[in-house]
Amino acid sequence: DNNLILNATLVVTAGIVDTVWYILLVYLVTSGMVFGLIKKNYRMIEKIIGVIFIILSIGLGINILVSLR
Repeated sequence: DNNLILNATLVVTAGIVDTVWYILLVYLVTSGMVFGLIKKNYRMIEKIIGVIFIILSIGLGINILVSLR
């Protein structure tokens, strides 16, 4: 019973923390100043995100190739 209560407490705590974090993040991103900054620099932001995705995909591909050996 103690493990069930502990696990439930951990799940509820994580859910509350995640909910508060996402609400705060959405508020910050949609606020006027940050939204204007994102809108002004969206091309650079898209390029940075694209490079991150390319690096992640290369890393994932290498990981798959290594695990097939």
